[in-house]
Amino acid sequence: MFQQSKPKMSSIIGSDLELNGDINIKGDLLIYGTINGDINCEGNITTSKDSIINGNINTTYADISGKVNGDLFAKEKISLSSTSSLTGNIRSKILVI
Repeated sequence: MFQQSKPKMSSIIGSDLELNGDINIKGDLLIYGTINGDINCEGNITTSKDSIINGNINTTYADISGKVNGDLFAKEKISLSSTSSLTGNIRSKILVI
């Protein structure tokens, strides 16, 4: 009867949060804080310029503005902004720098 629109961002890691452990998420993820662990995401990962990820990322789309210490794999597209820093391997169909 009523259609519900899919939310743009299903989870947010705030700037004051440090997470130690792996993340498995089916929706989109917005990261402002620090993650020490691997991320498996079926949606889009977006990181802010002050975010830090110490671990590997496996996702569909990635929009990176922060620091990533680990491998970054995206099934479709990776965008790296001028504030991003990546130490590790990268693999995607499309790469935008």
